[in-house]
Amino acid sequence: MAQLNDNTEETYVVRRITPVEAERLQGFPDNYTNIEYNGKPAPDSLRYKCLGNSFSVNVVKWIAQRILDVEKDSDDVT
Repeated sequence: MAQLNDNTEETYVVRRITPVEAERLQGFPDNYTNIEYNGKPAPDSLRYKCLGNSFSVNVVKWIAQRILDVEKDSDDVT
């Protein structure tokens, strides 16, 4: 949403995605990273860190399937 500031210029605000939205983008179930940390729910910062250091499940699955397909095709040729 555009807002006008004092100089009548348009400024835009970008909303940060929630940990649940980040989990969905990575292909994980909702609240997958919502674990207990030091006896309390994990802070969002650690949840984002875990998600940032992970691989997208859907992408890894696609790559693995492509590798298997190529391997199968190369076995058929020889």
